[in-house]
Amino acid sequence: MTQLLDAHGAYLKQCHDVDDPVTSKSSKGNFLMRNGVVVLVGAFQSFVEDLCEEAFTIRFPSADSELKIMAIGRIKDSNSGAGPQNINNLFKGVGLYTVMRDVRIRNRLAITGAKKGKSYKRIPKSVDASLREICRKRNKIAHGGQPNITRTMLRHDIRFMTAIANKLDAVVATKIQKKEGLTQLPW
Repeated sequence: MTQLLDAHGAYLKQCHDVDDPVTSKSSKGNFLMRNGVVVLVGAFQSFVEDLCEEAFTIRFPSADSELKIMAIGRIKDSNSGAGPQNINNLFKGVGLYTVMRDVRIRNRLAITGAKKGKSYKRIPKSVDASLREICRKRNKIAHGGQPNITRTMLRHDIRFMTAIANKLDAVVATKIQKKEGLTQLPW
């Protein structure tokens, strides 16, 4: 696991702490829950961009610093969110294609905290759909909407985004290993 993942994990932990002082039923609590969603998606997007930068550095080690700065800046500027298609487009810039296709979660109940046998309507069928739903929620909040976000919803989203970050980190490492012909994972 990369140091990036650890650093962003600490940042994501702040989202967990956001709901401690108040209940999510109060208007102040709901405001904090909504802010937690925005911070969560921002942290995830930052992680994805940093992971892409790390992948670029490994894929193109001989690129001089000026070229690296220009290429990474162009790649990051082209990223317009944390949605699955944007993530695929971002990694295309370093020659890693369809990374999100390989990001899968096997035990969705463990991630969401739902009880086995109990219906939990917030779990879309695919990782892509779940990620798009969280990004839509973030966009709605960031552009003035005020959806009701409960503590349970925020905690679910945090667990889900953390799992996706871990899987994405592993997928990118594996793709780099194959592309570069490495005998072991790059991190």
